[in-house]
Formats: sequence, structure tokens, C-alpha cells
Amino acid sequence: MKAEKTQKGNPHRLSFWQHVFPARSIERFAGRDGKIAVKHRRSSGEFRVSPHDKLFCAERGWDQRSESGYMKHIEGEFQNLADEIIGGLRSLNKEQSRVATRFLALWSSRFQQRHNPMPDRHIRGVVEEGLSKDDEERLESKWAGFVRADQMMSGRTIAGLQMQMNIDQVDTHFQGVRWGVLTALQGEFVLPDTFERRAAIPLTPTICLVMGYGDAAISNDGTTMLNRFAVEAAKDYYMARDLSRCPF
Repeated sequence: MKAEKTQKGNPHRLSFWQHVFPARSIERFAGRDGKIAVKHRRSSGEFRVSPHDKLFCAERGWDQRSESGYMKHIEGEFQNLADEIIGGLRSLNKEQSRVATRFLALWSSRFQQRHNPMPDRHIRGVVEEGLSKDDEERLESKWAGFVRADQMMSGRTIAGLQMQMNIDQVDTHFQGVRWGVLTALQGEFVLPDTFERRAAIPLTPTICLVMGYGDAAISNDGTTMLNRFAVEAAKDYYMARDLSRCPF
């Protein structure tokens, strides 16, 4: 299903290419050339791309309210936490663990929406509003929802609401569960496009958060195990600073 295009020139500055995993997080896996090593599951070769490459994005998968609202807030809290961990924090408290849980839920929800985009839906019992394309985009830029003349609501608007509810449900379900900070003593971590049902978030080539684990510095065997989980979970691709440094 193709994403709806904006007006020419995108006058209301609506987000179109939306990162599933934040560009700022991907940047932490960049090499000296500023790029990431990527390997597709269905090919034998690898290539290097910028953290801002469209490969890592959904095409207007959720609305502007979601992108600039609750998603930005969740990302902001997580990036602050990531900076603290990179700066030396090695044990997360309850609230810090909740930040990680909500970010994991956001990552997972975005991934699902990218691969299974929500279709537009007919809204019964709503009187048509007769909006122009410019009216619609202006409303979306101000975080307002709308129903079109044919009584259809955009899938991205519905997706944004559904994703927000999913994140809240995950937050409630895993309330009180702590995350462990794992530091690789040998080798480097792989970052998959999704960890599927395994609750892990690679932060840097040598630091990974894992739900339900204790804080630890792990040997090459531990790094290898996590990387195998990552490769098995990846749907389309996985990436790293340098794949030759990643044990499998």
C-alpha cells in the first residue's frame, strides 16, 4: 500500500520519511566514515549507508500528532537515558527501566506499522466535512484529526492512535520489570531491524539493554549469543559498525 503524498513542496512540513529506529540511535553504530554496515537477510554481501538513509524509514506510516507528540517525547526520554548509560551509568532504576520499556514498545509498533500499514477506514455516522487537500494538511500539522468527504479516515491517523494504546498496554504489562545493562568485553553487538519478541535494545557497538537481566560485563560467548538472537529476529536486515567485529 503506497503512502499518501503531500502537496507539492510540502508547505505544512509534514513528516513523510519516518525512522522506525531513531537516526540518533543508529548514528551510535556509525564507523569513522559516518556510515553503518548493513546486511540483508536475503543476500550474501553487505553495504554501508548513512544513518539517515530511507532504508530505515516508514513512508508516512503514522500521523503528525504521533510523530511530533508522544513519539518525540518517548524518544527524547530514551535518548537522555542512553546518553547517561554511555556516560557511565550501569544500573537502571524502576523509572529508567520504564523509559526503556516504552521505547521498546515504540520501536516494535513502528516496525509493525511499516510492514503492515493500516488502511484508511470508513467512519460511520460522520457528516462529510468537504475539506480541501490544503485544509487536511493544515489540520494534520496542528495535530487535528479529520474525516474526508467520502467518510474515510486516513490509516496513519488510526495507526497513530492504535500505536499509542499499544505502547500504554506494554507499559502497564511490564510495570516494575527492570532492564539490565550488558557491556561487551569482547566483540561488538549487531543491531537488527527488529528484535521481535526478545526485549533487547542495542545502544552502542558494546552496550546493550536487555529486559529482565542483571547488569553485567559479558564475554565473547555472551556477545555471540545476543548477536545470534538479533540475526534470527531480523526480518529484512541487520547492521553494525563493522560486521567483521561481531561474533555470531
